[in-house]
Amino acid sequence: MPKIISDIATVTVGYSFRGKVPLSEEGGLSVVQMKNIGVQGEIPTDRLDRIALFPQYEKYLLHPNDILLISRGARNTASLIPNDFPLAIAVSYFIVIRIRDNAILPEFLMIYLNHPKTQGRIRELARGTAMPMVSISELAGLTVDIPSFERQQLLVKLDHAHRYAERLETEIQTKRRIMIEHEMERFIY
Repeated sequence: MPKIISDIATVTVGYSFRGKVPLSEEGGLSVVQMKNIGVQGEIPTDRLDRIALFPQYEKYLLHPNDILLISRGARNTASLIPNDFPLAIAVSYFIVIRIRDNAILPEFLMIYLNHPKTQGRIRELARGTAMPMVSISELAGLTVDIPSFERQQLLVKLDHAHRYAERLETEIQTKRRIMIEHEMERFIY
């Protein structure tokens, strides 16, 4: 069933810092920046910068199952905030999508937004040439084809299996490269 994102979710933007992000090693708040998003949308928490708490930071706090979408540039990757994520905010380069409809799995929406066809639709919404940007209003108006809850669950399981297979393939390639380099080193030295 097709629905518009604004009908199923709250769509906001991350916090806009005036200038550079004011880092603080002892800060009580993590900050998600574009550099923290992996190729598959993963967000390694051990690499997040920290900042000091500031007035009204609660308004920008990320919640479990929020979806972050990179709004600028050629890669509009969607990432899901997991349940064990630290206290954090996202910078204004992200659109934050918080699902209000219990009939939609957040993981499904993330998968849908990352699908190549949807990514093409998102790129068509972007404005600007040097640094294309997707506006909140354009993304909020995007139509999403929502399957049954059971089908969403199957798609999520399929995505998990696909990501697991990719991790295994990467691990195999790495071990193969190390083994070959080791054998070559034996012959050379």
